Amino acid sequence: FPSHDICGTYPYGNTFDFKTRIVGATDPFSYTGYIYNSEGIGIQHVPVKFYSKLKSSSTYTFESTINTDANGKYTISSTKDATVYDFQIEISSLTISSPIVSDAQSFNQKVLQQSFNSRDYYRMDVNNDDNLTITDVYLIYAKIIGRAWRSPLPNYRIFTPTEWNTISTSSTNLKSTYSGTQTITVSGLANKGSSNYYLFRTGYRN
Repeated sequence: FPSHDICGTYPYGNTFDFKTRIVGATDPFSYTGYIYNSEGIGIQHVPVKFYSKLKSSSTYTFESTINTDANGKYTISSTKDATVYDFQIEISSLTISSPIVSDAQSFNQKVLQQSFNSRDYYRMDVNNDDNLTITDVYLIYAKIIGRAWRSPLPNYRIFTPTEWNTISTSSTNLKSTYSGTQTITVSGLANKGSSNYYLFRTGYRN
């Protein structure tokens, strides 16, 4: 028989219309992203906390912690219906311990030649005085030759791709303009969406 449109009128034959209700179907949630260092290389083992809440609720509930893989990628998946729930991620409370010898980066020539780029103010300024001096080099170099890391211990700042694009292409001290944060929380995640971040670790090779 030739095909016919549903609910149409035809010169011959019979048609039947049936109402069908499908229940139990869900739109499962997924989300991905990367966490890079100041050279744009993925960082492994960065914890990303995952939360969910009913759209009618005002409070998120912790679901799980996902660690970035060898490429810095985090992958989130949930069987919860994305049309019923809202989702949130958080990067926070990172433990930055003393770098091992291979983690430290020598900046001797940069200080002697005063050839800094904007990223250096974040990754070299160990004593956090907004200046890059021989004191910073000493604190880092002491670790390179196997000495104990001197106080203060390394810290970190997290940046969005927009912030990093400016920092990575500039040569001035932008710490007061783009200060970064130690916690990033992103709510209302789009299903099958993605977001990337940059983690600057002071005193590390990056």
